[in-house]
Amino acid sequence: METCNHCKVGFVTAAANRNHCYRDYCSRYCFEAEENNIQQVNNKWPVQWVTCDVCETPESVKLDYYAHTRKNGRFCSTSCYQLLNSGRRNYRQFQYMLPLQIYQDRWFTAKELAQYNHSRMVASNSAAAIASSLRKWVSRGVITKDQDSNSYNYCRHNPLASEMIKYI
Repeated sequence: METCNHCKVGFVTAAANRNHCYRDYCSRYCFEAEENNIQQVNNKWPVQWVTCDVCETPESVKLDYYAHTRKNGRFCSTSCYQLLNSGRRNYRQFQYMLPLQIYQDRWFTAKELAQYNHSRMVASNSAAAIASSLRKWVSRGVITKDQDSNSYNYCRHNPLASEMIKYI
């Protein structure tokens, strides 16, 4: 069992959990709280409001430490989620590429992205399968590939999902 770097609670990353991208943090809530230096107020974690990954509406996604279904939110509504989830494998590919958005200062190989997703995806999460799915997004200009190191990066300021839905 790991311990969260922010709230110091023990947690397990399993297929049912969505904190697979936030290494050393129990959730997106704690990752964002650490990034923004958010502390407890009267022994309670305050609610955070973040931008929707699809429609880019500022402060439209509620991250609530105490509501387990809202600790890892990325979308402001079901309709925004459905925009990304329409089509074949789009949401899975978004999940594959999510570490690129979270850690924009790093370049990831397909093998590293597979390791981030090893407990998340049931189907085709080998490095070769992920590299194959990333080719489409490199050719569309959504992500960048370094040919020498075979590594990938996403260095835009807007969320990855908002770029992906332009092609879905």
